[in-house]
Amino acid sequence: MSEKTIGVGGESFGGEVLLGGLGSPEDWFQEGPAKIEVRDGGFYIDATAGGYSAFHVKAFPAKMLAQYTCRVLPSENSWHNVNIISHCQPKQQGTWPIVENGEYKGYRELDNYIVTFLKANDEERAQSGGCTGRQRLRRNPGFRLVDEKLIHPSEPEVDYRITFAAQDGRLRYWIGDQLIFDWTDPEPITGEGYFALRTWQTVSVYKDICVLALD
Repeated sequence: MSEKTIGVGGESFGGEVLLGGLGSPEDWFQEGPAKIEVRDGGFYIDATAGGYSAFHVKAFPAKMLAQYTCRVLPSENSWHNVNIISHCQPKQQGTWPIVENGEYKGYRELDNYIVTFLKANDEERAQSGGCTGRQRLRRNPGFRLVDEKLIHPSEPEVDYRITFAAQDGRLRYWIGDQLIFDWTDPEPITGEGYFALRTWQTVSVYKDICVLALD
């Protein structure tokens, strides 16, 4: 595998490239009422019917960085969900599905981190001075809310560059070059785990993913 350096928010991260591109839909195990369609060099996912997760079939190490681009497309009642599940450790390693039908509550029972980036409701917009987006970082099992922010919009037809890095229990998450979360888990998840693109009631297109095993 090749080595690569990724810069984000004024910092640089180097490591071995574990995933350099989306590959084919067969490289992702899909849970929930949607299917990947390959369009214009990306993955088009219509998950308006409910919750959906696409897990890469390869497990990644605990020290890792994932970066990708996502665009939400206009659709009725869309929640603009641009979410991830990382470090997911199923009850039986390598057994699919991890959670039947991609039911969100099922992931709450497993070791993983979930980051959500979605549309704020009217009350949240009023409280944040008009920000249209909400971000949450959770630690499972237990669905523990670690941090919540209302500092970045979640608009349709905008390309968002998402970066998630985990090093020795320190988790960081950027939208573009804006650091949203920086939290150190006192009991970090160790060992290999699975990474998923997660969404709900949203039509979106994903492109240009890269996953590094961090030095």
